Amino acid sequence: MFKKFKTLAILGTLAFTALSANQVDAHRLGHDLPDSDFVVAGIPRTSNADAIRQSLGTPTSEGRFSLSYGGLTFYVSRQYYPDVITKVITNRDAATARGISVGDTIRDVYNAYGSPDKTYSKGGYDILFYGYYTPNSGDMAGIEFATNGRYVQEITITGSGE
Repeated sequence: MFKKFKTLAILGTLAFTALSANQVDAHRLGHDLPDSDFVVAGIPRTSNADAIRQSLGTPTSEGRFSLSYGGLTFYVSRQYYPDVITKVITNRDAATARGISVGDTIRDVYNAYGSPDKTYSKGGYDILFYGYYTPNSGDMAGIEFATNGRYVQEITITGSGE
């Protein structure tokens, strides 16, 4: 009798684990972007500060967890240290892999990327987000276009490379 209970308990645990894993994926919304969409200035989806310096040279400014080249800043991930997985574009010094830069219109974004996976407001900007996200978790990888309702004001590209 105990062996039957033990076997049932193990099977129940395995089933619960499998269902839980599927439940997490079921809550993930949007879509995965190809790795090529995370490339900026020749820097791939994930890199590290040394590789970026070797590729782009001496930064115009440097912080404890950032390297800036004009209007393009690479942020070192504290979670995945020393990887750089977030890139922020604040002017026309850089563009996304599909050619969108600060100052382009929302129509340009739609023409390059289609309809966004999510739209929301943040910091006074209307955000067009392309990529995947898990609601209420902070788990997301993709491209955020911060707009003033007409033009792109800032672009944030983030992805852990999973």
